[in-house]
Amino acid sequence: KAVWDKKQGITVLSGKVIVGKGKLSFTADTVEIIGQMDKIKEIKGTGNICFNDLEKGILVTADRIELSDWEKQITTSGKVKITRGETTAEANMAVYQQSQQKIVLTGEATINQDKGKLSGKKIIYYLGEERLEVIEGVRAWWQW
Repeated sequence: KAVWDKKQGITVLSGKVIVGKGKLSFTADTVEIIGQMDKIKEIKGTGNICFNDLEKGILVTADRIELSDWEKQITTSGKVKITRGETTAEANMAVYQQSQQKIVLTGEATINQDKGKLSGKKIIYYLGEERLEVIEGVRAWWQW
């Protein structure tokens, strides 16, 4: 189903909606596009979000997604799970700052890598450097 309101500048799509640009895409049950098709201001998706960055090998599942610029920042929230190779992460919210090549996880954030698990209030995952920074309430588990 699609509802377009040109005067308000809002388009609402529902069903299994697929949105993409270049090597980035996501699916959602419902997508709201704010702005005209040639000048999109914001995109919001809800329900069964599955975001994929084919170039960086990142898969994100969540309840909600919001973005205003594909190249800058993509925010996912609600039962967020991120997979990149053998690394998995979970949080209540994740902000993918693509231009800075990092993901900021907040709210019961945990990351599993190799045989270890880290958790804290905030985890910053630097994609280009394969480096993590855990801030506040740090807990670590390692298996030998």
